[in-house]
Formats: sequence, C-alpha cells, structure tokens
Amino acid sequence: MWSEDKPPIFILVERGGGEDYVPSSDMSGDTADKIIGRRVSKDSTVYTDGFTSYSGLSAAGYRHETVNHSLDEYARGGGSREWV
Repeated sequence: MWSEDKPPIFILVERGGGEDYVPSSDMSGDTADKIIGRRVSKDSTVYTDGFTSYSGLSAAGYRHETVNHSLDEYARGGGSREWV
C-alpha cells in the first residue's frame, strides 16, 4: 500500500479533546479533503501549516488558519500549532 517504509499520516487534534491518526496512501489535496471532511464539522476552524494539500479547506467551507514554518512561524492568534 505504501511506497515507502514511512506512510503519510494525517493527525487531527481537537482542542481540549482527542487525537485521530489516519494513515494514508498519499498526501494529495483530494485525500486531505476526504479525511478532514469525514472527521471535522464544517463550523470548525482548522489550523494547519502551509502545505499545499490543505489549500482547498476554505473553499470546502472551513475557517482555515495557517502558519508558515519557513518564516519560523509556529503560532498565530488562537492557534498554538498546526492541528492537522
């Protein structure tokens, strides 16, 4: 199933709640949309890094906040780190 020894894993963390680890065969935007869409309600704010696979979250109806690790940014506003 995986092309390498280390499969991509989406980790979804609910603030004050649990974590959901989802192994995946790829890290595409379509895959990210499906995984997040099945587990996260549309009225949620989703915090991520700037990885391009997350670029469709706003269009899918989520409030989407990002941080830019290449600029040494790891938190902004209410988000203390990336949550997806």
